[in-house]
Amino acid sequence: MMLLFCLMLVQGPSWTWYEHYEQGVKHYQAQRYQACLDSMDSALRKKPEPKRNQFTRAVQKIDYAPFYYRALCYYALNDLSAANAAAQRAFRGEVVAQSAKMQADLTPIFEAYRNQAAELRAEIENERRLLKMRTRFLQLIQTDQLETFEREITELEKQGADAGAFDDIRAIVQMRADVAQKDARLRNDLSQRIASLLDAGFFSAAEALFNEYRDQIPADKQTVFENALQAHHAVLQKDQANRDAAAERDAELEASTQALLAEYEKQRDALEAERSQLANQLASSEDKNRALQDELQRERTEGEPLAAPAEFTGVLLLRPSGLKQMVVEARFLGASAVNDWLLQVNGREQAVTLTPLASDNPLQHRWLGTLDVDRFGDFEVRLTLDDDLGRRLELTEALRLERPWYLYTQIYLLLAVIVVIVVLARQIRVTRRRKLARLRHFNPYIAGSPVRRPEMFFGRESLMQRIQGSLHKNSFMIHGDRRIGKTSFLLQLKSNLEQLDPPEYRFYPVFIDLQGLHEGDLFHHLMAEVCNAAADWSVEHEDLEVHQRHEGYLARHLAKDIKRLIQRLKEGESRHVLIVLLMDEVDVLNEFSDKTNQKLRSIFMKEFAEHLSCIMAGIHLKKEWESSGSPWYNFFEEVPVISLDESAARELILDPVEGIFTYEPAAVTALLKATSGHPYLIQKLCIKLVDQKLQSGLFHIRLGDVEQLLQEKHEEARA
Repeated sequence: MMLLFCLMLVQGPSWTWYEHYEQGVKHYQAQRYQACLDSMDSALRKKPEPKRNQFTRAVQKIDYAPFYYRALCYYALNDLSAANAAAQRAFRGEVVAQSAKMQADLTPIFEAYRNQAAELRAEIENERRLLKMRTRFLQLIQTDQLETFEREITELEKQGADAGAFDDIRAIVQMRADVAQKDARLRNDLSQRIASLLDAGFFSAAEALFNEYRDQIPADKQTVFENALQAHHAVLQKDQANRDAAAERDAELEASTQALLAEYEKQRDALEAERSQLANQLASSEDKNRALQDELQRERTEGEPLAAPAEFTGVLLLRPSGLKQMVVEARFLGASAVNDWLLQVNGREQAVTLTPLASDNPLQHRWLGTLDVDRFGDFEVRLTLDDDLGRRLELTEALRLERPWYLYTQIYLLLAVIVVIVVLARQIRVTRRRKLARLRHFNPYIAGSPVRRPEMFFGRESLMQRIQGSLHKNSFMIHGDRRIGKTSFLLQLKSNLEQLDPPEYRFYPVFIDLQGLHEGDLFHHLMAEVCNAAADWSVEHEDLEVHQRHEGYLARHLAKDIKRLIQRLKEGESRHVLIVLLMDEVDVLNEFSDKTNQKLRSIFMKEFAEHLSCIMAGIHLKKEWESSGSPWYNFFEEVPVISLDESAARELILDPVEGIFTYEPAAVTALLKATSGHPYLIQKLCIKLVDQKLQSGLFHIRLGDVEQLLQEKHEEARA
């Protein structure tokens, strides 16, 4: 008995069905409707069917009607659906079926439920009619029956229809009208632009623009432009004919010039021979002078008079010096003194200073001077000398001063034309790109989604090189703030590894997203993603266990499948095979048990681990677990991902819109200061700035635009 009493104390009190029922009735009377529902549910679990005259304590009887009270409670809680179901169930019981009062109490529930159903049916019918009218209106818009659309929608509004229900369709009509207006304006602008190019004489640019957008130009303008271009082509053909005739004349002139050059070559050879002869004569004269000097010396010694030299000879040398200047050098011998001399250039006397140079031989002379001229071309210099014995010596030499190429004005005119053409072509290209940008609502910035295009990925070069350089021997944990670019980095790394072709390693990257993953699906999810990537590796994987089993796929199954896949990849491959798991959102591992984390790490400790590498990315991966020791302690080389440096941040702002939008330098500085180089914040602000400029039709972003946007963001944050 004592044991039975102890068991009763341990188990505690247990209520009967009628105790729950009576307690529920009290809750209903006290308007505690939810508590009443809980008590009635407890009573129904012990006694499911309602009955009349049910014994409770000794000979006491009650009418057991739990569904009646449930219906009233749900009705009081405004849950008509549940109240209707409970009332239907109560009516099937004998208690309510034999009680007019209870039936009267439940009747408002049925009426309210029917009213609600009628209202819903009316709303559905109204929505159906509205949908039919909207379909009708959209068909009218698509077939350009805008007048019929306006007439019918006006009639509906007069009949009392809700005009606001068709605001979006009116907006579509307005947008079509705006687009048509903008298209007409663009066509007019294009026609004016072509006309201005034709007026300015830029026929090539006008023709290129006309051919590119011919279909967008009105028919009457097309005829005008075609006539103008045909007239220009006629002029070009005439000019070409003139150029061909000039080319023939130039060819004849070239032939005659070649003949003259050949004759000149002959004359030059003759002059060279004559010059060589003069040099020989000069040498002979020098020998004679030397002999005469010796004889003169002897005569002076012996006191006998010396006879005059037999020959008065020399040579004239010219060489250019500066642009319009030449050096004149006269060498002559045979005269003890020169009484008079005259220098002529092209037959005209020229004033010039010739300075005699010192000489040991009194009969040998060398004069040197500089001659300035006023033009370029051919010059003939003649020097006439009269000695003290009355003899005359005439020395003649010719020289041509060439005009330097940089003094030809035609070159600068040609350069100016080239610069104008380049600037004009660039302006046309920029204008065209800007028009296309407005038509296509061009906005290359990305905020929120990972960056997949290499041209939109900026910075991180050193981090990328560091990881690619030591990937074969280390695993990495990339951590940083949210939206700092971790996922984008993994995607770019995957793309780089797929393109790398080093002589020692063959990389097989696999991107794996762990966000929202349940602990029991971890190992199956990892292998499934590997198999998805293996579809591009030309390796069989359909017979792996991951395709046969989903439930109960454990770490040992993952290790077995990975090992088999690595063995197949190594077949026929001389390089070291390395599967690289790029695991994103690894913060979810913090929610998994330490046992699961330990098993995951054990995969990288198997005998095939030299062919397996891992790069994890997340905010952080905790190192302290409930049990002693961390599974990931000293496993990774931790690499922080921080904001972009100033150079990369500037590239992210400027490069995506280069050639279409321009930034004021102060605007770029303001963006860098406001975002501190955070790539997500930069792109988010740039998206808004580009959208605003597209709407306004402008393509230059100023400091005021940035400051206004930052003020709006500040006010939104305060609100």
